[in-house]
Amino acid sequence: MFEILILTFLFLGIFSIFNRDLSLILFVGLSLVIPTSAAFGSFVYRNGLMVFDAFFLGLFLNFLINLFTRKTLVNKKLYIIFNIVALIFIAYLIISFYSQYNMEYVLKDIRPFLYLCQVFLLFYIYSSDFVKIENPWMFRFAFFASLTNVIYFSLLYVGYFKFNDVFYDVNIRYLDLSTYFSAFFIVYYTFLYRNIRYRSNYFVLILAIISVLISNSRFLLLSVMIASATILVVDFKSFLKVGFYSSIFIVLFVLFSSYVGQDRVLEGLNYDGAIVQILNRFSPGLTEIQNMNGIQYISGYGLGKFFVIPWFDYREINNLNVSIDSAYLTHYVKQGVFGIAFLFLVIYLLSNTPFPTLSRAYVVFWIILFFVSASLYQNYVFGSIFYLSLFRLKNA
Repeated sequence: MFEILILTFLFLGIFSIFNRDLSLILFVGLSLVIPTSAAFGSFVYRNGLMVFDAFFLGLFLNFLINLFTRKTLVNKKLYIIFNIVALIFIAYLIISFYSQYNMEYVLKDIRPFLYLCQVFLLFYIYSSDFVKIENPWMFRFAFFASLTNVIYFSLLYVGYFKFNDVFYDVNIRYLDLSTYFSAFFIVYYTFLYRNIRYRSNYFVLILAIISVLISNSRFLLLSVMIASATILVVDFKSFLKVGFYSSIFIVLFVLFSSYVGQDRVLEGLNYDGAIVQILNRFSPGLTEIQNMNGIQYISGYGLGKFFVIPWFDYREINNLNVSIDSAYLTHYVKQGVFGIAFLFLVIYLLSNTPFPTLSRAYVVFWIILFFVSASLYQNYVFGSIFYLSLFRLKNA
């Protein structure tokens, strides 16, 4: 499966030279319907390489042609931000060659910067002066992304798939890049509702909500709710209305967690349980910060720094990992204050839409989610990258 997908995506990337919109539509459509959760990692990931990277390799050829023929102009602000991030990473990468860290971990730490390069390529190749507020491709892809997530979850629930990792046997959930696409779509739908009183395709919205619920991710749900609220709340009446619907979603989430036996989620609903779980998540990073000295509080430990994850032992997998469940802690430990600055530049790029109100909502989404997720080390972030790229289709 891995080899077939990587060759297919490489072909689609090269095909962008001849038909940029169709290549993107085919690439995004296929990426959203294949299983990409961590449980199916062997389908899309091998030795640090993701199958989606092949598309961007083909896209890079398109970039070189555009650069040579000067058919496309680069947005100045985007160009400046990309170059700042590139300089930071290149400096850390050079330093890492003289560090004592294993080069395997150093190379894994390049993944966040690689995402930025891929976003830059998309924004460069796919640019359009005309953008419609109501994009039909958003609805088409949201439908298939959410529907396939529900199907994969159902197959996991009935035991159709079996894994060697005990974690996936006791945690019945489904979270992949399509989940992030669904999350972004929910916020987009609220934006349409607020601005043009859009009230169609409720079925797609309901499917997207189910897709987020079955991820069993409390902070993902919280991020979506608060991001949507920043769009919808304009007065006290709308505040009460948003509060009412948010309560319904929370109740549904709790009922779902109880039904599938997610004790971890239920235990985290009270204050003491939540504090214990958060401290456990953050403890590997906090330990490294306590061991810092002098300049490391500013510069961090550098690329290649790994964390010891004690709870990986019961899963009988390597307990050394390049990230923990917090983007802020992960990047601060590795790059200090430069890592935090990098994250905010990333948030700007991953929230970049033609509509300021929607962009601000996505900024809120990432600020919250990065507290408990090092998304830039996972393939899930592709879901949001794909979503942003659809705004740039000329024939949407």
